[in-house]
Amino acid sequence: MAPPATCKAIKEPIKDEWATATRTHAFLQDVNRGTISDARFNTWLAQDYLYVRNFARLLAAMIASCPDTHVDVLVGGMAAIDLEIKWFKAKAEERSIDLATTAPQPNCAEYVEFLKSLHSQPYAVQAAVFWAMEAIYNQAWTGVGEGLADPKYSEFVDRWGNAGFAQYCVDLEAQADEALTSSPPEVLEAADAAVKRAVQLELGFWGMAYAA
Repeated sequence: MAPPATCKAIKEPIKDEWATATRTHAFLQDVNRGTISDARFNTWLAQDYLYVRNFARLLAAMIASCPDTHVDVLVGGMAAIDLEIKWFKAKAEERSIDLATTAPQPNCAEYVEFLKSLHSQPYAVQAAVFWAMEAIYNQAWTGVGEGLADPKYSEFVDRWGNAGFAQYCVDLEAQADEALTSSPPEVLEAADAAVKRAVQLELGFWGMAYAA
């Protein structure tokens, strides 16, 4: 059987895991209901900051190798990440999180190593995984915002569940599909495996809130 050549086709066999990562994971449910403790949320937030710094490095590698027609969307994403890193630092200060002494948990360290491994992969693989990671975040926080019980989490929903971010994910999917459809079978297989791995890592990442 030929490997999947679109993001939608890659996602189809893992739709249950995707649904958990975007809708039903305990972390997302607890934030939505307002039942998560500040300590657990802060644990996740600090780990996410460490992740985002390495996520930016992957995006930089993609910008260096992407087709010229993909540059504008990706550069726009980099500008957003720059602002997001500054925002993370501000939130950490508000919540008395010491980012300088925050060590990555095993799941975060594993995810960072995965991101680093993508630097040597073909652009189509990078593009597919990058879309998946961004789409999961957007869909997850959109879901968190539905019937949100505690307004103190509204700013997080507004940041990651907004319509502009959703459109960015649509654009990323279109660019990933364009790269995939012109790729040989071995690259398609690598992209399929990498997206599946990313979904598993996302599940573990939400779970880090409960590891402290």
